[in-house]
Amino acid sequence: MSYISDYLNTRRVGWPYDGRYTVDRFGENGFVAKIDGNVAGLAWADVFDGEAVMHMNLKPDYKEYGIGTELLHKLMNYLIESGCSIVRYSISVEHWAYQIYENLGFEIESRDMETINFVRRVG
Repeated sequence: MSYISDYLNTRRVGWPYDGRYTVDRFGENGFVAKIDGNVAGLAWADVFDGEAVMHMNLKPDYKEYGIGTELLHKLMNYLIESGCSIVRYSISVEHWAYQIYENLGFEIESRDMETINFVRRVG
């Protein structure tokens, strides 16, 4: 099993979506998580000259199940395979899950009173 599968299995206590959950590509640099065909979350990136800025939105009802982590993992792997040498991601300092980004290989590039800016350099 992969890291992400192991992680999701530990998070799916009371997981109500077995057999109804998919993650598919959308657009050139994006992935969408769907449950029963309805969008649960999106992860996409703006890419320019080998650098990417990742973005993600997850509907509140689907937080805490590992869906966002899976979306970010798939997008990150895609960006690396596509040749991006630098990937950036920013979150609010109040975001509870900043450690997820460190687990994906990101380092804190800068931080102010409102935002943590992560960077991952590939290669």
